Amino acid sequence: MPDNKTVTIANPRPGGSRYTNQKRAYQFVKRGIAKMVNGTLVFYEDQRRIDERAQAAFNIAVGENRVIGWNGTDSRPFIRQIPGRNRS
Repeated sequence: MPDNKTVTIANPRPGGSRYTNQKRAYQFVKRGIAKMVNGTLVFYEDQRRIDERAQAAFNIAVGENRVIGWNGTDSRPFIRQIPGRNRS
């Protein structure tokens, strides 16, 4: 049973928690990704759209060479490999 410092989440992520604390709920509201309705936290967007945006940002970073990937072992120090490119 949640205590009085616990906030119920109306639409939690699949497999995620149904509760959070008041401080974390305030941070979600302050960042603009949720709102409080009668003491219940309601997220504006579903997690799928958030994950899609994160993946898009990662793809842009890969395209701009800001991500370093490693495809296997190499004993030489300071060797950088491009993600997805195999070495033989």
